[in-house]
Amino acid sequence: MFPLREQARSRSAFLLIAVSLGVFLGHSTTAVAQENGEDTPGTAVVPDSSGSEDEEVKFLEGFRLYGSLRGQVVSYQGAVELQGNASRIGFRLTRDFFDSGIQVFGQVELGISIMQNYNDFNLSGNQGGFGRLEPGTNEDVFYPRLGFVGFDFDEYGVLTAGKQWSTYYDVAGYTDNFWVFGGRASGAYTLKSDGGSSGTGRSDKTVSYRNRLGDFGFGIQAQLEANQLTGLGSFGGSAQYQFPSGLTVGVAGNYSDIPQEISDRILGAGDHGTAIVIGAKFERPRWFLAVNYSIQESHDARNIDSLTVAYNLTGAEAFGFYEISPRFRISGGFTYTDPDAIPPLHPDFQVLYGVLGGAFYLNTQTLIYAEWRLGDSVDQYGTEESNVFALGVRLDFGLPEMQRNDAPPLRFPESTSE
Repeated sequence: MFPLREQARSRSAFLLIAVSLGVFLGHSTTAVAQENGEDTPGTAVVPDSSGSEDEEVKFLEGFRLYGSLRGQVVSYQGAVELQGNASRIGFRLTRDFFDSGIQVFGQVELGISIMQNYNDFNLSGNQGGFGRLEPGTNEDVFYPRLGFVGFDFDEYGVLTAGKQWSTYYDVAGYTDNFWVFGGRASGAYTLKSDGGSSGTGRSDKTVSYRNRLGDFGFGIQAQLEANQLTGLGSFGGSAQYQFPSGLTVGVAGNYSDIPQEISDRILGAGDHGTAIVIGAKFERPRWFLAVNYSIQESHDARNIDSLTVAYNLTGAEAFGFYEISPRFRISGGFTYTDPDAIPPLHPDFQVLYGVLGGAFYLNTQTLIYAEWRLGDSVDQYGTEESNVFALGVRLDFGLPEMQRNDAPPLRFPESTSE
């Protein structure tokens, strides 16, 4: 659960795949437009290998390119900084598996770090790996957020393999809807990363199965993380029930093996880590409210100089918004964690803050947001975290509409989100 990873090679592979496919699709689209006399993608004419009459093939059927560009001005500790805020670009391919009713799909999503943030306040924007949220460590312009393939068996569920949103996040994501802050109490984003190594956020090397039976949905996953001792990184699952009133309740859990070679170097770490989250959300046409509560054991850690310290904690988080008009909404919530701060962690170490925010929608894919974090959080050294104000803009493209809830749907690990 606490691996120290070199991810440069994997990032390069992600980028190479994305660029190569983009060039190929761009070339195909240009050829299509020229052939058809159109300015938009259509069908490409491909010569038949037998020399017979040209056959039309729809190259871009089932292809969707999407993205979200986000930038903000942040004020904290008497300073003002221009930052990025987890921008990303991705594509999705879907193909029919003959005439069986089964669909094959794949998705790649790359984070874009255009501006190097001295302090990154959006946990979900991290590149993954251990300790990546230390100031000034977002070094790569592109980094992998998602990359998976799968089969959609319709009423028999969805099977997915790769780096993907975890089943734990199916419930933990209820409250992960702040524009900038939040997500620090649910256990999704551990080790100040995207939760890839723990299997609770954007889980690395994961096979998952999700299905929905009426109003009941469930998911299971296994993180196939080979190591010398176990051969299995983690496994977990989720269960949700949706009531006709708009109320959804859920529970999710995750169990991670910690190899002895890792736990021996981490103070307070056991031979495994666990996380359980229960949550509820209530959705109505103009307002939304969500809460969760988590119990975590050896699931997270902090660095104290050259020492790494694992700890247990309980956490609670809440988020809500109200749409004053179709173009304007206000939002708010709080985040609280109560860790067992064993020495050398400072005895006052905790996360405690409230968030107030608002957003003005220029259209369904463009908005201006503001968010203010006020609290009494103390880091592992005993230093109080400052209050922070952020003012930013978000421009989406290729998405159906601006998402109020960025968590993946119940059955399908879509990613328009945080």
